[in-house]
Amino acid sequence: MKPQKHLADWFEIAAHLCGAATASIGALALAGWVTGLRELAGVSDQWIPMAPNTAVAFIALGSALSLVQHGGHRSILVARLLSATVCTVVLLRLSESVTGADLGVDRWVFNVPAESMGTIPVGQMASVTALSFLCASVALLLIAFNRWWLVAEALAVVVALVGLVFFLGYLYQAPLLYRETMIPMSVTTAAAFCFLGAGTLVAVAGRDLAARRRAAQQLQLQAAALNAAATSILITDRQGTILWCNPAFSELTGYTAAEAVGQNPRLLKSGKHDPAFYQHLWRRITAGRIWHGEIINKRKDGSLYTQEITITPVRDARGQIAHFIAIEQDITLRKRAEAELRRARDAAEAANRAKSLFLANMSHELRTPLNSVIGFANILLKNRSGKLDATDLGFLERIAANGKHLLDMIGQVLELSDIEAQRVQLRTATVALDRMVPEVIAGFEFQLRDRPVTLSAELPDRIAPLETDEVKLKQVLVTLIGNALKFTERGSVVVRVMVDEESRQPVRVDVADTGIGIPQDRLAAIFEAFQQADSSMARKYGGVGLGLTLAKALCDLMGHRIEVRSEAGKGSTFSVILPARPEPNRPDLDSSADPASPR
Repeated sequence: MKPQKHLADWFEIAAHLCGAATASIGALALAGWVTGLRELAGVSDQWIPMAPNTAVAFIALGSALSLVQHGGHRSILVARLLSATVCTVVLLRLSESVTGADLGVDRWVFNVPAESMGTIPVGQMASVTALSFLCASVALLLIAFNRWWLVAEALAVVVALVGLVFFLGYLYQAPLLYRETMIPMSVTTAAAFCFLGAGTLVAVAGRDLAARRRAAQQLQLQAAALNAAATSILITDRQGTILWCNPAFSELTGYTAAEAVGQNPRLLKSGKHDPAFYQHLWRRITAGRIWHGEIINKRKDGSLYTQEITITPVRDARGQIAHFIAIEQDITLRKRAEAELRRARDAAEAANRAKSLFLANMSHELRTPLNSVIGFANILLKNRSGKLDATDLGFLERIAANGKHLLDMIGQVLELSDIEAQRVQLRTATVALDRMVPEVIAGFEFQLRDRPVTLSAELPDRIAPLETDEVKLKQVLVTLIGNALKFTERGSVVVRVMVDEESRQPVRVDVADTGIGIPQDRLAAIFEAFQQADSSMARKYGGVGLGLTLAKALCDLMGHRIEVRSEAGKGSTFSVILPARPEPNRPDLDSSADPASPR
């Protein structure tokens, strides 16, 4: 089904037709001069013919009138160019009349001898014709630039009246109107001016109607959007009386639009806020400032709900506050969920504190008897009485080794619990990696004896000092190198330090090995406590899976980051990423604050 045409569309069609008629009259007159057909230029041998340059001006302005109706960018540019050209030419023609100079304007485009057609000579363009062309071209320029429509309308009326007066002179045989002037106007020129003036006037009126239609459509769209909005919208006057509300408001509060309009929003008061709360809100919005916050209100059925509301003052043309617009959103479910999350968070934090306290107490309690077991085992290993045979000494060595292993594991658990409980303090200092890395590597020399594995360092020529905790960074590197050696049965382990090319600041430390590697689906799990890439590794290589967990916790504490790249059977590369200015992770000093509370 075709859409029904609006009045503005008919005005646009009329302007198109007038433009086409104007250009057609000019084209017929010009064709008469070219072909020698007197009737095309002047209708009758007794009437004045249209000058050829006048015909060219009508073709230009008629085309410009049609082009401005399209509204396209190129069409508007061409219309501006045609109108400006005609305006310039007629201004030069008028300057000839005022100064008496002969610039030859009428002979620029089409030079016709004065007596070449009929008994009526064709001389210069009449002054009244030039003035009419000036009014028409200026009006079309104003339309093309979308400026001063009232001026364009007035100029179009002048053009149409001039054409009508001269045309009536011909129609009623009144030579005073068309012959007995300084330079007469032809009947075709008068008719063309009638079409040009009327078309320009219709074009301006059509633009005005189109603008009003767009404004009405915009208002309809805005009204539809406000009505369809899922959030509640309320409009009040300067005194706070409700003037309009959308369906979402009725759905939220239970009050229909008829019940709400004329009332004050205080009908929603729940009694959960003191008078000072509302006084502060009212002072702020009456001062012209936006208020945003949360309010507990009461529905029509008496149930309470929490809404997030923004109240914006709206000023009139004089700058005075005339209305207030309130945009409200029901956040009752969100507040309930936030309360549940806070309770869950508090419970988790309490459980974590209890776990950390338990681990710390148990670790301390276990260390004392373990140290005694290890100490007495070492004493017995000396076999000063000579009563212990080789088998007994082997048992004692196993007791001492396993006790030391258990003691190390308890130490790791204790240190990890201290980090989680945020009881570990950083001691930041200037660290020279070109000194520290070789020292760490030297500590592993005893593990490389009789093993087909090499441990080396690749250091750049110059490394700038690094600000970090040297003890903890060294502990991380010891863990990574120790792991690399443990899982590399043959091949190499390389420690590389990468620096920025300009500042020479260290940006990364890699520990790369050619060991057994890690499957892709286990890369994330290796940093979890008591996890290894494969459960069989604990039996073959030993360990409880706390080393990488502790290394990651230390890196997080120092503001560094640990990453891993690996492929099963092709080795692994663990990287400690060193930011330019690491920000140590510290406990939030205001962690007890309610994150949902308005700021």
